[in-house]
Amino acid sequence: MKWYWIIDAVTGTLLKKVMFTSLDDLNANTGPGELVCPAVEGEGQNTHRWNGTAIASFIFVPTITQARSNKLTELDNARDAYAFGGVVTPWGHLQTDADSKANSTGAALLALIRKMGNESFSINWTMTDNSLVTLDADGMIGLASMIAQHVNTAFIKGRSLKDQVLMAGTVAAVEAVTWGSV
Repeated sequence: MKWYWIIDAVTGTLLKKVMFTSLDDLNANTGPGELVCPAVEGEGQNTHRWNGTAIASFIFVPTITQARSNKLTELDNARDAYAFGGVVTPWGHLQTDADSKANSTGAALLALIRKMGNESFSINWTMTDNSLVTLDADGMIGLASMIAQHVNTAFIKGRSLKDQVLMAGTVAAVEAVTWGSV
């Protein structure tokens, strides 16, 4: 078996990379206006084109719309990884995924209710490493506040970076925006 490129004979665009076991298989899977060329390791649809005699390298330059779309997705992924990847607290590393946020909010509400009623409150809270931390009402409220603040900080930073991307006037300016750039 060998890898081949199916190429649009008019535009030179690499349509798809396929594996054929025989010449009959190759001929049966190509249509009118398509050329076939053996594939070389490292060639990709966004970096190579057929120039009439060989597959030639070129530098893929996205439009500003494509660059913005790609960068916004990249920033969303970076924001979510940061926001929901946990936070370091005075008690250790704490999870910040959706379930952890909901659990800490509920426990903090209970702590607040008990505190307002002058009742005692104590809870053993499980940290990321499965260690237990005993918290009183103020500690539980503080822990839930840290989670909320951490997630909110991530979304504020993400919004700021996304605004920079949307205001950028060139592909280079779009690509210069990174999660670590603020």
